[in-house]
Amino acid sequence: MVIGLDVHKRSVYATVMEDNGNIISQRNMENNMETVNGFLSVYKDHDIVIESSTSGKYLCKELLKLNYKIHLINPAKVPEISNNYKKTDKEDSLELAELFRLNAL
Repeated sequence: MVIGLDVHKRSVYATVMEDNGNIISQRNMENNMETVNGFLSVYKDHDIVIESSTSGKYLCKELLKLNYKIHLINPAKVPEISNNYKKTDKEDSLELAELFRLNAL
């Protein structure tokens, strides 16, 4: 399984995807550690992909302290997201999970 997180100052959109591409869960949540950790705690042994924005870097550091498997991705290396015509948090988190699942990052 892989989790794509689209992180902003006040919110985090998560997409949880199985190795075969099936979406298990998609959720928008408040960007605070209690909420995010509460959601992610059942996925602790799985890969989590986050773009390296200011908010993303902070969340990454906090999740690493809790021993999550984090992959911080340079958004400039993900043209599929920046060129996505839908450009929603839901679509961005889905693209992060899908591209990581396909080893395209």
